[in-house]
Amino acid sequence: MTRFYILAQDGAGAATIPFDEANLFARAIGLDLSSNEAKRILVAKGDKVTLKSARDRLAENIISPQRPAQTALDQVHTAIAITDRHNSAAALEWLNMQHHNPKGTEFKGTMEALIRVIKPGHEDLRPATDLWRLLYKEAPPVQMALLDALAEPSAA
Repeated sequence: MTRFYILAQDGAGAATIPFDEANLFARAIGLDLSSNEAKRILVAKGDKVTLKSARDRLAENIISPQRPAQTALDQVHTAIAITDRHNSAAALEWLNMQHHNPKGTEFKGTMEALIRVIKPGHEDLRPATDLWRLLYKEAPPVQMALLDALAEPSAA
């Protein structure tokens, strides 16, 4: 789920994408877009697929601070939604209460990937970057397509 969400955000460049394009991303990682699992992160309507924001997923009770997160995306989205609704300190408190390690590679890597691929103006961007600043005491990652980041020559 996490890989599909990031891949679709990055590859499509928008929260709403053509169904055929989303289906290609899904098939590449073995996800069926009609599955209940996929419905946790997207809405398929006609020939379009819309990726749900953290705020949407919280409002639909797909994620909740009262339930354990099932995936890395659920952890990050719950923390982003708490930051959006309250503040980043409340999200940090939730992470600590749930024994999630925000400094661990899975959480931090998912946060970084989301910040890099979420487009300017997306409702998750501000709370994600606010949370990043609190957790890691540094500026958030630069937004860019992950494929572009992989293609950049390394400074050796």
